Amino acid sequence: MINLEEILIFVCEYFKVDIQLMNSKSRREELVIARFMYAVLAIKYTRETYEQIGRQIDRNYSTICYAKKTTKSIPFFNAIYERVNKEFTEKLIGILNTKNERDLF
Repeated sequence: MINLEEILIFVCEYFKVDIQLMNSKSRREELVIARFMYAVLAIKYTRETYEQIGRQIDRNYSTICYAKKTTKSIPFFNAIYERVNKEFTEKLIGILNTKNERDLF
């Protein structure tokens, strides 16, 4: 199972942002987009609550709800999400295949 930390690391690497900046108060566009993508991937791939997802990036429940709503309703964010989700899914499949291969031996 994938956890919030792994999703956060993936998103930071993908968008080339520092993990500490994800927790900052900055509203720079690249950070906002990275936080939104972290939130929607975390919602999709974990069973964590919105509160737990937000706590990882020093945000609250309502920020995670807003990220989910915005990503689906605004074409700009939706297009970014589609690309990020595709790459994340490919990486996740690779991780799971590696774990399964190790389990065989």
